[in-house]
Amino acid sequence: MTPEQIEEIKYMLSMTKEQCESFVDAGEYSDQDFIDLYAASKELLAALEESKQDESRLQTAIDWWDNYSRDKSEELAEAQQTIARQQKVIDWYESGGSMGELVEEGSDKA
Repeated sequence: MTPEQIEEIKYMLSMTKEQCESFVDAGEYSDQDFIDLYAASKELLAALEESKQDESRLQTAIDWWDNYSRDKSEELAEAQQTIARQQKVIDWYESGGSMGELVEEGSDKA
């Protein structure tokens, strides 16, 4: 449906019954034009319903991805904290600390 057709439908749908009858009587629109308008409006309503269903499905997908992203961000933060703790132990050990000292000190370095 072209933008012009949509505008024509909007215009025709905004008419009152009396305006429609006067346009038909004046010969500007035919009965068939109004039948076509009715068919087009049914198509538009069907398209609107379909777009609402699409929107619902898309919102469900967005919600799922938000939750997934949040979970992965939490996992990443935990992994970064683990890496930082392990790096502290490696740095301490490389600076001359021994594994025996590490065990004696408990989790201070871990």
